[in-house]
Amino acid sequence: MKNLEGDVTWEDQQRINLFGRLNGRKYEVAGEIKGLTELQENLVDASDEAMIADDEEMCYVMGEGFTVIDSDAVGERLEAFQAKNEAKLEKLHEEREAIETKMSELKTLLYAKFKGSINLED
Repeated sequence: MKNLEGDVTWEDQQRINLFGRLNGRKYEVAGEIKGLTELQENLVDASDEAMIADDEEMCYVMGEGFTVIDSDAVGERLEAFQAKNEAKLEKLHEEREAIETKMSELKTLLYAKFKGSINLED
């Protein structure tokens, strides 16, 4: 391929393709982070409600049904689920940061070569 600024090499095309894939993944990660953040807020609310409840036993949703469980066990399950969710969130934040760093590097390389002939903005 040829453009006004110079030839588009195979390496350039690979960088452009990688940038596009990373950009798509960035939006997927952002959606996952949003969903897990909302879930984390709901888990905190449920945990708070379980703590202030006077009942010794509580209904716990398992699949599509309910089961009665000791309130302490419900609290422990909620805490474990929160910790697991927090770990997932942390991994996603790290992935988003790595994606943004790589995209920035690619932008620098591609804009240096193609200047105004390429648009890598959202």
